[in-house]
Amino acid sequence: MQFKIRFSWSASALVTCCLLLSNPVFSADNPRPEQWSKQVQEAELGNFYQVDSGLYRSEQPDKKDFKKLEKMGVKEVLNLRQYHTDKDEAKGRSVKLHQIPMDAGELTEMDMIDALQLIKQRKGPMLVHCWHGADRTGAVIAAYRVVFQNWSKQQAIDELVNGDHNFHSTFYSNIPRLIESLDVAEMRQQLNIEPAIERAENSEIITDNDAKKIALKE
Repeated sequence: MQFKIRFSWSASALVTCCLLLSNPVFSADNPRPEQWSKQVQEAELGNFYQVDSGLYRSEQPDKKDFKKLEKMGVKEVLNLRQYHTDKDEAKGRSVKLHQIPMDAGELTEMDMIDALQLIKQRKGPMLVHCWHGADRTGAVIAAYRVVFQNWSKQQAIDELVNGDHNFHSTFYSNIPRLIESLDVAEMRQQLNIEPAIERAENSEIITDNDAKKIALKE
């Protein structure tokens, strides 16, 4: 992986710097936000978190990790690395492999759309990973939060930067800027999805039609 340092600044970059400088320490008095990804404690796979009921994120899995992922019920894996496939690590496993090569220093909105399209089309629980599970993976998950789960861009950037995923802010200040610049309405149109409403109590995503049905029942 080649690190690319960028020195351009914008309002969103300044907001990100504020998030970094805040550097929250989570405790009983300052708990980790409930809606953020939950660490999968029983697994040895690094940076392994559950985003919601059907989506996980992590660093590069090895052969043992793929075996455990299969036992956990993960059906598909999306690899965001440029020069490394998962074919050797996943050999002999029933997990379906996808790959969208991304450069962490040159991410685009179209990269996010391509990844979100695969996430939308998944037939079962999916793992998204890159090398460290921090930057490219973090960008895709942040885009997922905004486009599918109706988070604000700053909420998604906060999790990206402060969610204990080891985001490399020194090298990839372009990623928060990308999330800030996403044309969410256009992305939803290209992905053919309706605006989502997040149910905060369990992070389930429902459409406007579902929301109307629930309102009638309640």
